[in-house]
Amino acid sequence: ALYQQAIDAYLTGIRLDEGRNQIAFGFHMPLAAAYVSSGKLLEGIATYQQAIILQDTSGFQPWQIYAQIGNLYVQLGDNAQARASYEQALSAAPEADKPQIQAWIDQLSQLQ
Repeated sequence: ALYQQAIDAYLTGIRLDEGRNQIAFGFHMPLAAAYVSSGKLLEGIATYQQAIILQDTSGFQPWQIYAQIGNLYVQLGDNAQARASYEQALSAAPEADKPQIQAWIDQLSQLQ
């Protein structure tokens, strides 16, 4: 119930800003996290993707969000989408973080 209250509050904030023709900065990342925490993984993925498009990433780098999307697709059992998301993360990540992302891609390859 608490996650649903948070989701409703974030959605209200987004709608209010859209009504003023403004981008609702600061709402998308916590909304995505609330969706994920409440078990609504597909909604969380869609909201993370929207955050990247709107550049409303609350201090996270896009590659980190792509990696999180990949993790969510793994939880959903959609390894093809997970791999695509990890590859997006890999292409945008700094060199220091690429080995970890590559390891996730390699793990997916072993599952297929």
